[in-house]
Amino acid sequence: MFLRRRRYDVGMETQQTHPAQQKENGLAVASLVLGISSFIGFGALTGVPAIITGAMSMKNPYNKGLGVAGLIMGIISTALTVLAILFFIMIFIFAAAAAQSPVPDPLYEGSEPDSSSSSSFEQQI
Repeated sequence: MFLRRRRYDVGMETQQTHPAQQKENGLAVASLVLGISSFIGFGALTGVPAIITGAMSMKNPYNKGLGVAGLIMGIISTALTVLAILFFIMIFIFAAAAAQSPVPDPLYEGSEPDSSSSSSFEQQI
């Protein structure tokens, strides 16, 4: 039998094709991780960096969804943290105002002297 050489064996260099590597977007991944950690309990401490890294990751078209998710979670957790802080400040303000102005108790007789009760006492004497 006659051996035939195949075309690619005859001194032609074969090109190895690698699958196209998708470029990573580290800022998007960082934004997502920071956004998740802000929901777990770190609040605005990691929410603000999640917003910053999410906004910066919008420039890179790869993994854009991760950056958007981190950005949204950072915004929501930071807003909830600010609302919670304002809520507690309002509670402390109302508690301090209530402590400074005592309300007379009508069931307690000695809370506020009435002129009618003193005059009736004087009439009995």
